[in-house]
Amino acid sequence: MAEEEKKAAGETKSVKGAWDVKYRWTFRQDLMDRYVAGLKEKKLWGTKCHRCGRVYVPPKDICGKCFEEIDENWVEVKDRAELVTYTVGYTSITGQPYPEPQITGTVRFEGSDSWALGPIRGLKPEDIKVGMKLKVVWREETKGQLSDIEHYAPAE
Repeated sequence: MAEEEKKAAGETKSVKGAWDVKYRWTFRQDLMDRYVAGLKEKKLWGTKCHRCGRVYVPPKDICGKCFEEIDENWVEVKDRAELVTYTVGYTSITGQPYPEPQITGTVRFEGSDSWALGPIRGLKPEDIKVGMKLKVVWREETKGQLSDIEHYAPAE
């Protein structure tokens, strides 16, 4: 890395040691089945923690904040979102240049506390900003699959 790149990136710090980090991870197919069934109807469903109130879209059965099990407490959220992070790709994983830059973003749906990932269309890289409002663009014919969300686009 060139000196000027190091300066632009800023100083990094590391801390050596062992960290006792609580985590719990599970995957429940029944939750995802209900989620993708909602996508077929062009609806976004998430699960809500009864303890802290966090809403997860896509659904989770364990709260990432308080580690409580989330029961069948389903809530519908809007198909509007806020951009949390993004990246711009100029070449494919094989090194071939894309005809146009490809933007992939992480979004938080209105009414949700978690993030989802997907392509963003209708913007040039210089026009995209963290915090901007986006909308879901649904496939014309939905099938009950994650790909029913075709992409995200600027909200009107």
